[in-house]
Amino acid sequence: MPQVEAIKQRYEMLVGRINQRQLREFAGVEAKVFGRGGVRAVARATGLAINTVRRGLADLASPPVADASVRMRKAGGGRKKLREKDGKLVEALEGLVEPFVRGDPATSKWNKIEHRLFCHITQNWRGKALVSHEVIIQLIAATSTNTGLKVRAEADPSHYQTKLKPSADQMNSIKLSRADFHGEWNYTIKP
Repeated sequence: MPQVEAIKQRYEMLVGRINQRQLREFAGVEAKVFGRGGVRAVARATGLAINTVRRGLADLASPPVADASVRMRKAGGGRKKLREKDGKLVEALEGLVEPFVRGDPATSKWNKIEHRLFCHITQNWRGKALVSHEVIIQLIAATSTNTGLKVRAEADPSHYQTKLKPSADQMNSIKLSRADFHGEWNYTIKP
């Protein structure tokens, strides 16, 4: 579909240069020029919602805005950050995190959340060639759930020394507080 690819390229050149109404109007123009199936094709190419493209078509039918350079939203408008809306959110999320996760330094503390996301991550990379770390990271970072949860992923360029064995004295100097359930795996290291 070379037409859809061309729409995507034009859209990517305009994002960040024009305001939201102008982006909607651009989407409306592209849908109208595309013809039958244009709304869906433009939505697929741009990532805009189908209703946004339809609203762009409707905007084209209304009189033009007198000054297109005027801000569409006031400064500070939009959604408030979740941590601002709910001051206890970070504390509640930290409560979900196990105090210490044993193993690979790249292992995340957020295992419960990772398990929920894994099915979405694997759906996202189905049928794609996992040819490099960069491709894998990009596919993971492009993942989101139906509820709007998005993934952030980045490479850790650090090199970790392997096959290190602590001495008995070093092991004995570590202050461990073992959990009641499987204390050999679940424990907290105290300062």
